[in-house]
Amino acid sequence: ASIREKITQVESTYTQELTENHTSPMSVLIERFSLTDLVVDFLWSAVALVADPRVLPLAHDIVGTSARRGISLCLYSIVAHLNGQQCRDLALELHPGHALFTSHLLENTEHAVGAMAMPLGANRRLVSFLAGDNRLDPELSANGGFLNIPEQLVHDQAQRDALVRMKEALDANDGIVVIVEGPADSGRRTAAACAAKRTNGNDHQEKRCIAIDVSRLTRSTSHLQHILDALHRDCVLHHAIPVVSHIEELLAGEDGGARMRILANFLENAPDTAVVTTAQAGLDLNIHRSLVRIAWPIPDTQDRTELWKQYLGTAASNVASNVEELAMRYRLGAGGIARAVKSAALI
Repeated sequence: ASIREKITQVESTYTQELTENHTSPMSVLIERFSLTDLVVDFLWSAVALVADPRVLPLAHDIVGTSARRGISLCLYSIVAHLNGQQCRDLALELHPGHALFTSHLLENTEHAVGAMAMPLGANRRLVSFLAGDNRLDPELSANGGFLNIPEQLVHDQAQRDALVRMKEALDANDGIVVIVEGPADSGRRTAAACAAKRTNGNDHQEKRCIAIDVSRLTRSTSHLQHILDALHRDCVLHHAIPVVSHIEELLAGEDGGARMRILANFLENAPDTAVVTTAQAGLDLNIHRSLVRIAWPIPDTQDRTELWKQYLGTAASNVASNVEELAMRYRLGAGGIARAVKSAALI
């Protein structure tokens, strides 16, 4: 068979797969971003230039060394044999505000050139996602990850009321930023994960949360930007809610203002509702999006007693007379109690 016949066969197989398999990685992106066939083909070309070692030498022969920095609209128009109308349509569709750019899946690798010659690189996370790898970015996992919900949850009435408010805010799906204010290690992030679970009629839909803990990061503004970009990417790919915890830590040091501005820019451009947690009540995020503040309290003494018993496990029977005293003396949340039990076990 001729090369043209083989290409036609591959295109036919690919089109059939997209039609029949609505859960394939590219089908997910097409639905989420409303991608046209032209943009989809451009995206595959950008990925091929990064992932397929056979493509770069061919692109180098066409446009020279600039091919190493990514695929430009100019290079793609030559390779794909686009006519004038198609070139115009693609240039208008791939504007700077397109979701592929704001989610950092496609990245401009050289700013000081014209739009047609601007090389666009497919981020490595996009490449791995389209290859079927659903794992989070390794750097994101090192500083957070998916939030899991414990099998046994203990919440007092005040916390249950806060959960209801949080769920209402997340269910609104209206680009709201939820700021959960309360002591560290009190279950603020777990509360966000609980609120993200949705039940609509007979359809049980779960929307997961991906969190980062900024207290784990260096004070470098570039490091913060890098991790927030990774969080944005994976939240888009997994259709998850971003959770940024301990944001008051960003204020420490000389560059505190710059780090808070980076966070504000991330929240303004978040793909959906976003959640942040802080121990500092009334912290000003300086953003234009709607903001919902939710106070998250320490559980009452009775529930703290239950938490101590839960985390102590079989050891609780050995200190039964002291469990209630521990709950009364130490006003800790679930995370604080878990940490205390783990530390005691190491002594």
